[in-house]
Amino acid sequence: MGNIGIDLLSRGSVEEVVAKVRRTLKAVSAYGPHIMSSANTITSWVRPENYLALVNTTKQYGQYPLA
Repeated sequence: MGNIGIDLLSRGSVEEVVAKVRRTLKAVSAYGPHIMSSANTITSWVRPENYLALVNTTKQYGQYPLA
């Protein structure tokens, strides 16, 4: 559970978030089901577009079996 840093969600670009989520899915999902979330919490300084990128990328690429 977790793995997507608050710093990235707060200061990174949407493209960086998408890339990190895809790398994380590839690395952790090989070992079974996962819970994708931030590494801590979703704070008020998390950029909304980055949070949506986390959620939407997980929905798009996080379904089993992984492509």
